[in-house]
Amino acid sequence: MSKRWITAILIAYVILGTVYNVLVPPFEAPDEVWHYLYVKHFAEGGRLPIYEEGVSFPMRQEASQPPLFYLLNGWATAWIDTRDAEQVIQYNPHAAVGTAAPWGNRNMMAHTSQERFPYRGTILAVHLVRFLCTLMGAGTVLCTFALARRLFPSLPWLALIAAGVNAFNPQFLFIHASASNDVLVTLLSALTLWLLVSVAYSGASVRRHLALGFTLGLASLTKLSGLLLLPLTALVLLVLARRKRSWNAGVRWFLWTFVPAAAVGGWWYVRNWMLYGDPFGLKLMFAVMTPRIQRPSFAELMGQLEGVFKSFWGVFGWFNLPMDDEVYTALAIITLLGAVGVLKLLGPHLFRRGSPAASSTRGGVPVPSARDGVPAIGLLTLWIVAYILGSVGYIQVLSSQGRLLFPALPAVAILLPLGLAQWLPERRRRAAMILLVGLLVCLAVIAPFRYISPAYAGSANVTEEQGSAVTSDPNWSVDFGERVRLWGYDLSETAVVAGNRLWLTLYWEGLQTMDLNYSVFVHLVDDRGVIVAQRDSWPGAGNDPTSGWQAGEWKRDIYPLDIPVALLAQGPCRIQVGLYDHATGGRLSAYVLEGTVVDRVVLPVELAVDGDSRAPLQELHIEFGGQIALTGYAVQPLVVHPGDRLEITLRWQAIQAVQEEYKAFVQLVRGGDQIWGQYDHVPGDSQSPTSRWIASQVVTETFELQVGTEAPEDRYGLLVGLYQSATVTRLRLKDGSDFVELGRIDVRK
Repeated sequence: MSKRWITAILIAYVILGTVYNVLVPPFEAPDEVWHYLYVKHFAEGGRLPIYEEGVSFPMRQEASQPPLFYLLNGWATAWIDTRDAEQVIQYNPHAAVGTAAPWGNRNMMAHTSQERFPYRGTILAVHLVRFLCTLMGAGTVLCTFALARRLFPSLPWLALIAAGVNAFNPQFLFIHASASNDVLVTLLSALTLWLLVSVAYSGASVRRHLALGFTLGLASLTKLSGLLLLPLTALVLLVLARRKRSWNAGVRWFLWTFVPAAAVGGWWYVRNWMLYGDPFGLKLMFAVMTPRIQRPSFAELMGQLEGVFKSFWGVFGWFNLPMDDEVYTALAIITLLGAVGVLKLLGPHLFRRGSPAASSTRGGVPVPSARDGVPAIGLLTLWIVAYILGSVGYIQVLSSQGRLLFPALPAVAILLPLGLAQWLPERRRRAAMILLVGLLVCLAVIAPFRYISPAYAGSANVTEEQGSAVTSDPNWSVDFGERVRLWGYDLSETAVVAGNRLWLTLYWEGLQTMDLNYSVFVHLVDDRGVIVAQRDSWPGAGNDPTSGWQAGEWKRDIYPLDIPVALLAQGPCRIQVGLYDHATGGRLSAYVLEGTVVDRVVLPVELAVDGDSRAPLQELHIEFGGQIALTGYAVQPLVVHPGDRLEITLRWQAIQAVQEEYKAFVQLVRGGDQIWGQYDHVPGDSQSPTSRWIASQVVTETFELQVGTEAPEDRYGLLVGLYQSATVTRLRLKDGSDFVELGRIDVRK
């Protein structure tokens, strides 16, 4: 019966993996494009990349990775003609990578009809590699099943439930339906764990240890995280040798295990040492991915670990397609109950002298014996903790994602239902565990249709009548470079309100087939010409690149403009629209009806600014470090000359009693980093430092900021922030930045 059910689970997993393979557009998984380009490199007979100063590789940081995954898949796809790769791989310059639930541009790549079935060339190769990764995932699920059966023979239900938890984790399906070396190192980690259990439960043998060493060597040739298996294996072998009370046997086991591991994988690290003086070859990786200079604070670490947890269960795309918050809350509760349940199960064994030899029953729930209970749970817990600590260590250098914990997923998949079962009477346990797997199956089935596919939907096609009927002037239209025509527009509001979102709908007609992907810019400008809000994107929220447009097609294209909470605007506003080539910055010329040629078009609509931007105090609420909020401001004037003074009023409010002394800084900045005016001070009054502020205390201050006498004519950002007086460490906002821009100031000669 178990064989029949595990076969059904594996078949269902492969079917679901194929669904993800088809529905997730090519290269829309983390780093997939670079993993594939490394595969392609070997498929075309390329050699191992060698880092040299100033030399870059198409596979970017992945060129530093151990080569096993790429070699295997390169050999598997070498028969496919992938000379169209340069045409297929077109990066979206506006991609919102790592941004949770952005408005658009979730796509890292341009996606056109070239990707449709039947697959050819590069697209065929990518889908084939994805399918092979799904099969590797099936191997991991099978290892999880075998592990649970071997470790907990007194709980026959656990093996199938653990296999289901592993197989139907949405993120596991997503990653294992993409090209990534994570899938192979996950499989090899699961196989290592199974071989260690075989050694512990069936006894040491040369054959088992050689197989273990060979697997360790392959893991070290797959990804650097595979090296974590070496100390874990060594620790388990030491414990087994201590139990046998034979250090001679322990030495033999180490030799049988680590000599073949070194023979299989050691050459890669010797090569790196000889080339770079670093066995890990990180020089090439860090040439692309700059490591952290400062360690993250505790708050930042907790935020990153929250992201690791969420992306362990399901954050899709390039870490920018999360599931609903309620889903994460439910998964967090289930995980917490499972973890506490494991502690509840272990409690009697940890605090009792001696352990029963056979399994017992508590509350109707079988409790594993000491032999297959405490040691087994300890081994699985060790596996999980090791990878959690590895993830924390990785956060110290770069950043981490849940997929890096997948080598520990078999252990999680076994312990989670085991812990949950401790809260249930025996008569309900089987049904509850089946319900758990059923819920994961439902989530895994829903995820690609609810969270993934909608994110990559392009612009809606419309008829000519629908588009041209939108504008109040039926004769109004603008041609851009004889390539595309703007027929009409629609606005959601007639006034600009601070903190609101303004929606603009544009109606385009393709005039010819285009080979370039043009970006659209939408600017909201006040009567000084200062850009108040801006949106740059490929059409269709990034999903409808112009290289896929056909002559005569009509498109409905929607853009949001987020009006800043800190709004400095003068007079009524207008909207400017244009197209440009992001690679060169060159704009398409716009031909208006009168024959005038410009590089943008001003829509014939005027938007009032809600409220007077020169009012005594503009309301807002910006929190710094959760301690002090900026709740109001006023700035005069908005147009100045070099050497003039700005009169600035700021209103601060303590969110809680403040313990530290902070200073405020106000800067007039040009070009992002050129400071042409700065004023640092104790907010309000130096006689009342922030360390004396009580909760809800309000402090209002007015001061002057002098503009540099040599300041060039330009539009400057007015920045405000807080920093700790003793360490000059800035307080951060909720979005991670360490200042707020109140708006733009014009400096004119």
